[in-house]
Amino acid sequence: MIAKLKQFYQDLQYAPIQLFAKIKETNQLSLKSYYRFVLVIRSILLVGFSIIFISLFEMLFSNDNASLSVLIFCLIMTLQVIGFNYNIKASQFSLFAYFACLLLGDIFVSHNTNPFGAFIVNAILITVIMVLLCNEPSLGTAGLFIFGYLFVVYFPASSMHTFKLRVIEMIVGYIICDIVLYRHHRDQFTEIKLRDIIKHFSLTDSKCLWQLVLSIGVSLALLCGQLLKLPRFFWLGTAALSILSIYIPDLEKYHVSLKKRVEQRAFGIITGCLSFGLLASILPSSIETLLSPLAGLLLGFTTSYHWNTFLNCFGALMLASTIYGIHTSVIFRIFNNFLGVTLAILFIIVIKYIWKHDQKIHA
Repeated sequence: MIAKLKQFYQDLQYAPIQLFAKIKETNQLSLKSYYRFVLVIRSILLVGFSIIFISLFEMLFSNDNASLSVLIFCLIMTLQVIGFNYNIKASQFSLFAYFACLLLGDIFVSHNTNPFGAFIVNAILITVIMVLLCNEPSLGTAGLFIFGYLFVVYFPASSMHTFKLRVIEMIVGYIICDIVLYRHHRDQFTEIKLRDIIKHFSLTDSKCLWQLVLSIGVSLALLCGQLLKLPRFFWLGTAALSILSIYIPDLEKYHVSLKKRVEQRAFGIITGCLSFGLLASILPSSIETLLSPLAGLLLGFTTSYHWNTFLNCFGALMLASTIYGIHTSVIFRIFNNFLGVTLAILFIIVIKYIWKHDQKIHA
C-alpha cells in the first residue's frame, strides 16, 4: 500500500504532456484510466494548493501584492523540477539577484512617468535576469521569469504600507524558493560556476544574442505601449515575450516555429477573449467569478500553446474587467496582443537585417 502511494505521488510530478504521452503509449485500459485519474487529481490539487497558498499570502501581505504571491507560487512549483544548470551557490545567488531585480523594477519602473527612463531600467534588469537565470533556453524558463518580472512590476503596491509588506513578502518568498532550490538541485552541475557563464557571454554567440534581443524587444514593446498611453500596456510586453522567447539556432526551423507561435497566439487570444466576453455577459456575477479558477483547473489538462493562451485570457480579463469593464477589457486585450506581436516581429526583422549587413561587412 505504501509503495503504491509513493508511486502515485511520483506520477503526480509528471507534467500534463508527459501524462498524455503515457496514456497514448500504453495499450492497457486499466493503465490508461489510471493515468487519466492522475491527471485529474494533479489538476485539482494544483488549483487547490494555489488558492490556499495565494489566499494565505494575500491575507499576510495584502491583496495589493497578489501578483507577487502568484509569482512565488509559480517559482516554488517550477524550482522543484527545474534548476539553473550551475552549482548551488551560483544558483542561490542568481535567485537572490532575481528578487533584487523585482524590487529594483518596483522602485524605478512601476511609478516612473518617464517612458524612456522605464525603458532603460527594464532593458537592464531583464538582461540581468536573462543572463543569470535563462542560460539554458531548452528549459523554457525565460517565459516564467520575465513574465513574473512584468507581472510584479506592472501591478505595483498602491501605498507605502503595502510596499513595505511587499518587500517583506519578497524576503519570505526568496527564503522559501531558496529552500526548494537547495533541496532539489544542491548536487547538480557542481563543476559549473556562474563566472563561467558570464565569462563566455559574447554577442557572437546565438544564445547570448537571443537573450539581448528578448530583453530589448520586450522593453521596446512596453515603451510603445506607455508612449501610446494604452490601458494595460503590460500586455504588449507579454505578447512580445511570447514571440521573442523562441530560441532555435537553425533559421529554417526557427521560421517554422515563429509562424506557428504567431498563429497559435492569435487563435488563443481571439477565441479566449470572445469566449470570456460572451460568458461574462450572460452568466450571473456569482458564477462569473468561477470562470478564472475553472480556467486554471483546465490548464492542467492542456499540452498545446494555443489552449494555454486561450485559458490564460480568463484570468487576465477577470482582473482587467474590474477596472475597465468586460467589453473594453476584451477589446484592449486583443488589440494590445496583436500590437505586441507585430512589434516583436518587426524587431526580429530589423535585427536580422542588421546581422546580415554586419556579416557582409566582415565577409
